[in-house]
Amino acid sequence: MVKEAEVKMYEAKSKYYQNKEQQNIKNHENEDYIKLDTGINEIDTMLTVLQEHYNGIYRVSLSGDTAARILMPAYLKYNEKEENFSKLFTQYVNEAVDSDYRRSMMAFLNYDAIKLQLAEGNIPKIKYTKNMGETMILSVYKLKGTTDEIEDTLWVFARD
Repeated sequence: MVKEAEVKMYEAKSKYYQNKEQQNIKNHENEDYIKLDTGINEIDTMLTVLQEHYNGIYRVSLSGDTAARILMPAYLKYNEKEENFSKLFTQYVNEAVDSDYRRSMMAFLNYDAIKLQLAEGNIPKIKYTKNMGETMILSVYKLKGTTDEIEDTLWVFARD
C-alpha cells in the first residue's frame, strides 16, 4: 500500500512540475539553452551545470512521439504542444549532424527497434559528429517506474 501511495505521489508531483514548467518558461531567445525551470534551487542548479556536458536531454514518449524538454539548444525552438519529437529530431539531424552520420541517426526514429533493444536490456546509442566537428553520443534509456510496455524514454545528447 505504501509503494502504491509513493507511485501516485510521484505521478502527481511529475504532473505538477510539468504544468509549472510550462508556466515558468521564460523568453530565452538570447540564450544558448532552454531548460526545465522547476523552481527547486538544487535541481535548477544541476540543470545549469549539465548544459556544459550535454547538448540536449528529452523525455520522449515512443507511443505518442511527444517529448518534454529537460535541456534543449535554443535554436531548435521546439514547441511541445504543436510538434512531435520525430520532427524535432529530423530537423536536428538535417541541420546539425555531419552528412556521414545522418542515415544512422535517422534509424533512431524506428521506435519499434528502440523498444526491442531496451527490452533486451541494451542501451541504444550512437557516436556521431556534428557539422562543426564536435563529437557527440546519443543514448536512449528506459525510464524506471514505467510499465513492462516500453513507452517513456530519456534521450541524452552528450558531448564526447
